Amino acid sequence: MATFRSNEADKYSSGGSTEFFSLKNDKDTAVVRFLYNELDDILGYSLHKVEVNGKDRYVNCLREYNDPVTACPLCNAGFPLMTKLIVELYDVNTDTVKIWERGKTFFNKLASLCSRYKPLVATEFEIERNGKKGDTSTTYEIFPIPDSEKATIEDFIDDENAPVILGGFILDKTFEELEEYIETGAFPDDLPKPRTAKRTTARDARDEVAEEEPEEEPEERPRRRTAQPARKETKTPPVRRTSKRSTTERF
Repeated sequence: MATFRSNEADKYSSGGSTEFFSLKNDKDTAVVRFLYNELDDILGYSLHKVEVNGKDRYVNCLREYNDPVTACPLCNAGFPLMTKLIVELYDVNTDTVKIWERGKTFFNKLASLCSRYKPLVATEFEIERNGKKGDTSTTYEIFPIPDSEKATIEDFIDDENAPVILGGFILDKTFEELEEYIETGAFPDDLPKPRTAKRTTARDARDEVAEEEPEEEPEERPRRRTAQPARKETKTPPVRRTSKRSTTERF
């Protein structure tokens, strides 16, 4: 996937944005810590939006800004290129790690913060939204909180709660997988699984046998398994047919 740093942001075209950390209404605020030490730790992503199983998903773009469009099947097929910052932060209000999806110009704001607060994660910031819900010109002001308790990234994030961006939030596909999406409209891993693959319990297995032999009534479960047909204790001769069921088909 093509990633980029702040000094390369102008090499890529821009796109829309979708947020996970969000302030929904005008003048809403939240206290956060940005989970970075310096500006070079922050990556931007070039990507495409595709439909997978009826939902919009981001998928990695395979070319660098100076590569030909043929380096990425989606670029070559005319899918618009989008650029995003997926900012990792700790939301103090909810005590959770979140991601904040921003445009590439947000690099400038983060660059200003990184030049003044070192390491960046050591300072808490209050983010304020300026703009009503749905206003595309909404901006965010970021104010440092004096006397923030000193902290490191490890105080907030570990292997269990670390956001999975590439390969999670953003699909990480190979050249061949992207070519298959262009041809079929789906990735191999996203195709519906056969219904029989969901049968995982002993009860499901017995139901499957019943579907194959619906005319035979269930018998009592024998105490011992034997290689010979089970003997039926009935008042009338077994006129239907002699049981030929396998000794393992009950399980």
